Amino acid sequence: MKTKRSAGMIGLGIMGSAMASNLLRAGFRVVGYDVLPAARRAFARGGGIAARSIAEVARAVPIAVTSLPSVAALEAVAGGGAPPPPPTPRLFFQNFFPGPPPPPPEPKSLATLLL
Repeated sequence: MKTKRSAGMIGLGIMGSAMASNLLRAGFRVVGYDVLPAARRAFARGGGIAARSIAEVARAVPIAVTSLPSVAALEAVAGGGAPPPPPTPRLFFQNFFPGPPPPPPEPKSLATLLL
């Protein structure tokens, strides 16, 4: 019997829940956590395994994605009780935009570029 691939999702808001749903549809076993109980319940109703903590996600899967709204949220997760790395490799990566993108550079006129 083939073992089902597993992944974790920390942050089950708009982006995190969409990514988790795509992983579930692709046949992954997805373990997820969010600070909001309603988000965890919705995730479980959609077929995911709702964890009670960040550490539970980290122990359950070889790869975890964080989808968090800010650097402060990422820093809180980083100190949130994840266990030390086990002997097997694990991968965590953060998916968020830390704020609005910078404004585009001022357009330059052709005359300015030629001088």
